[in-house]
Amino acid sequence: STWGLLVIKMQRITTYTAASCRISAPVPYCAAVTSGSLSHTHQQKRHWFKPQRTASSDGPWRTLKFELKPIRRDYQNVLVNADVRKLCSTAEELLCDVTVTKSRAFWEIFSKRTKASVHLLNPLDMAIILRAFDEHRQDTGIYVAVAAHLQSNTQVLQQKCNALALVTLIDIFSRRLKHSSTLMQKLVHETPNCMYQLAVSDLVQILHAAKRGGLEDTQLCRRVARKVMANVQELDAATVAGVASGFAAHKYRSKLLFDALMQRAGRLANKFEVPDIYRVLSGFRTVNVSCDPLIHALAPRITENSHLFGRDELSVLKEVLADSELPPEELRDAKAALETAINAQQLYTHTHTT
Repeated sequence: STWGLLVIKMQRITTYTAASCRISAPVPYCAAVTSGSLSHTHQQKRHWFKPQRTASSDGPWRTLKFELKPIRRDYQNVLVNADVRKLCSTAEELLCDVTVTKSRAFWEIFSKRTKASVHLLNPLDMAIILRAFDEHRQDTGIYVAVAAHLQSNTQVLQQKCNALALVTLIDIFSRRLKHSSTLMQKLVHETPNCMYQLAVSDLVQILHAAKRGGLEDTQLCRRVARKVMANVQELDAATVAGVASGFAAHKYRSKLLFDALMQRAGRLANKFEVPDIYRVLSGFRTVNVSCDPLIHALAPRITENSHLFGRDELSVLKEVLADSELPPEELRDAKAALETAINAQQLYTHTHTT
């Protein structure tokens, strides 16, 4: 009947309670269908009374739209997972701008990744990365790690080393490692293999770095002396002074070599700067080689710039002029200028200490 059909439909309507807001379960209607009280049309329309669950679009974030960005898979471009190319490019960026400031965490991650990848680096890559740490004055144990790898894998130097990497590594290790004579000896022994790529100024830097690292190598000095003799007429004043002081540091004495250096220095006497004057004269004095013609040529420069020398430099130059066999009248002005400068420095020290 019509009244029975209405009762069955009303029982299927969703009811909500104010306390729990739960959806009530539908009343079974199988009995009504079985008894024939529901027609076929009414059975097709029963979905009209099913609850519809929809989400509301109203809220404070309704204007925001979620966008799923693609996941990056280039893990090698992240410093913590960087490959050799990324490590070298990072070091080159740091060398291009040495004024940039990085956090301590950056240097630690850079160092840890370099240590983990040191077996993949060739000497040039090591030199670039270590130079970046050296220029920014960072020491996170990277120098010791690379030095230990080179000591245990000498074939890396023999197969892949070039001149630029060799000079850079020798210079950095001589200043950053306390006990580096063993490693320095291995690096210096690779110098003959790169001699054709090295300029005289590079060899001077190697001589001073080897001495700074606690190594005195006469055989290296002989090899360097041959190249210096072949290019002595092309040396500038600063290089001449560096060569003289470098050989003196190794106590290498060659009369033929120092005579050639003295002649070249005499021609460039007017181009010597104050530090170069001291270096060249102290070098000749250390190896006990007479350099009276050079002293005569540099005497005017010493007289003009006597006030620019330091205390130790003044004392050495005074001894050099005192040991010279030149006539006293030729060195009278230079000796007087040095004496005046020494007295002025003593007076200044006495005034500021009392």
